[in-house]
Amino acid sequence: IFMFVWAWLGPNLLPMILLSEFKFTPIVGETYHLYKDEKGNFLSLISPKDWDKEHIGSFRLNSDYKWDQV
Repeated sequence: IFMFVWAWLGPNLLPMILLSEFKFTPIVGETYHLYKDEKGNFLSLISPKDWDKEHIGSFRLNSDYKWDQV
């Protein structure tokens, strides 16, 4: 799991992102979608409109390596 400097996202969302599973290096400027399944939380590039998973939120990694909710 990659750890990044973060922006304030609220008391529950930031830990969910930082502790989520993902098997890629997030790229600055890209939007990622946080989902929940039976194994836990995970980040994906797949949009919630294209996937029938439990969507928690969408986030973009900014140039300061902070997660912004979109």
